[in-house]
Amino acid sequence: MARPLLQMLARKLSGNNSLVRCLAEPGVFAGDLSPAEKRRLFQSLVNYVEFEPHAFCNRTRAFCPNSALDRKNNLQVFDRALHRKVLNELLEIDYAGTVAYSRYCEPMAREEIFDYVAEARGLLPRACLKIVSNGDYLSHEKISRLASLGLDYLAISVYLPEGVAWSRQAVLEQIGKFSKRVNMDFRLRRKSGSSVFVDFLTGPSRMTIDARCHDFAPGKQGFDRGMSVGWLQEDRFVRKDPCLFVFRNFTMDYNGNVMPCCNLRSDHPRHAPYVLGNVAAETIFDIYARPPFTTWRRALSGFGPKPAPCRHCKDAPLRGVADRLLTGVWGLPPARLP
Repeated sequence: MARPLLQMLARKLSGNNSLVRCLAEPGVFAGDLSPAEKRRLFQSLVNYVEFEPHAFCNRTRAFCPNSALDRKNNLQVFDRALHRKVLNELLEIDYAGTVAYSRYCEPMAREEIFDYVAEARGLLPRACLKIVSNGDYLSHEKISRLASLGLDYLAISVYLPEGVAWSRQAVLEQIGKFSKRVNMDFRLRRKSGSSVFVDFLTGPSRMTIDARCHDFAPGKQGFDRGMSVGWLQEDRFVRKDPCLFVFRNFTMDYNGNVMPCCNLRSDHPRHAPYVLGNVAAETIFDIYARPPFTTWRRALSGFGPKPAPCRHCKDAPLRGVADRLLTGVWGLPPARLP
């Protein structure tokens, strides 16, 4: 069977969020596209745009690279004009995916977050607006304000106090304390030996609010964040799955630098060489459509051992049988990471 026919069959047999769907997109590995083709490529593939609204974080937990980097004294804010520039570029393609405010900061620690949400909702009415928060700065009034501004999803990461051993009972007690503080009831959605998920009941608001608490003990949860958290790095494990992050995500640090995925950060010395560009200097479409972004996509598109910094990454495994079988149709030669 001719290769074009095999590729057409692969596209029909795979879902919209599959690896095969990404590989089938014209220009996904090309570096010389017209402006219109770059916009079309971004619109077709990217469904998660992530801003780091500022640099400050009030927590330094051992499973986070912030435990080795100073984020308590870094007060740099994602430039407001630059924020609007990126939103206007997303407006050009009528972006309808997720716009998230998260990364390695605590988004709710600064008042600017309300302005970001309001601006994003005004320019991108079809987008899903999301905040990931540790909950320390949240109150019932702030949650209501976010809902009134059009936030769609508030994801709360709950952490146990230092020295408290992880258990489902301890987690539910901690979530209960938060629930009482913000005056919102919750119901248990799912629990396992290392995770608890709950949903908050928000009444008539359309905003979804949930919380999760993970056990970050060795072998339980947590990722080595691009080999930057040594004690979470399992040297015996070598990632062989492809990665969809470099196809579906567009991740920006507080300084405007674009990174290949959420596990890498431009303010870490080990990750500084992996910066793909800066949204102050180029459009999001230019950065996404040219090397080194295309090189990352090619290098992480096949099944086989991955190089550093992805060598031991366990985040978002891709083990679908259809993807595993149909990816071979493309027969992509391996590429080295930049």
